[in-house]
Amino acid sequence: MARTRSRCSPSGTSFAGPNFKRLRELLREPVLFDGRNVWEPNEVRALGFHY
Repeated sequence: MARTRSRCSPSGTSFAGPNFKRLRELLREPVLFDGRNVWEPNEVRALGFHY
């Protein structure tokens, strides 16, 4: 899976995060568990995930 810059990155940081579009396509149930509160909930929901 190709890695891209994530718009859903923690405030003030930039890192190569998951390709959320591709991840969404691969998951049967688009559930994202963010135990470290890394991604912005509203942005991840807008991408089609249950956050």
